[in-house]
Amino acid sequence: VEADAYPAEGPAGSRPSTGFLFDRPTPAALEAAIARAVDVYGDKPRWHRMMLDAMARDYSWAAAAVQYRELYDGLLDRPPAGINAASG
Repeated sequence: VEADAYPAEGPAGSRPSTGFLFDRPTPAALEAAIARAVDVYGDKPRWHRMMLDAMARDYSWAAAAVQYRELYDGLLDRPPAGINAASG
């Protein structure tokens, strides 16, 4: 979630900000994202919150593997691994 999409704490139920997004792979879009990052960097409390939010996320391969498995199981329309179809 981008920092400037949710200033301060963000709306209720939103995920904390952890980075800066840009939609198009153009120099202008990248420049705009960098400008937003520089602006947030100037707001030390907000930057610090953003760093802590990013460090609190689980970016491990174990977490990614679970998400990929759930995606693949959903695409194959079958129960997740370890769940017996007869008991479900």
